[in-house]
Amino acid sequence: MSWYNPIGRNLGMVLIKFAVVVASLAIVSIIWKEYYAIPAELLSAAIVYSVGRILCTSCRRLRRCRLHRRLHLR
Repeated sequence: MSWYNPIGRNLGMVLIKFAVVVASLAIVSIIWKEYYAIPAELLSAAIVYSVGRILCTSCRRLRRCRLHRRLHLR
């Protein structure tokens, strides 16, 4: 087992959750009528989400289930 798989997976999950928090700032911008900030907030949320998604999916490993003979994420 590689030591970086759990670290990369956990970091990816944290980045995905942080992207949701950053995207929620767009709602605050709409409430305060600061429409100029919405594209920057959504762009930064998309970048953070994509990096987190790449980390989370690349650090998962597949294992074969003996009972069903299918591939499952570990």
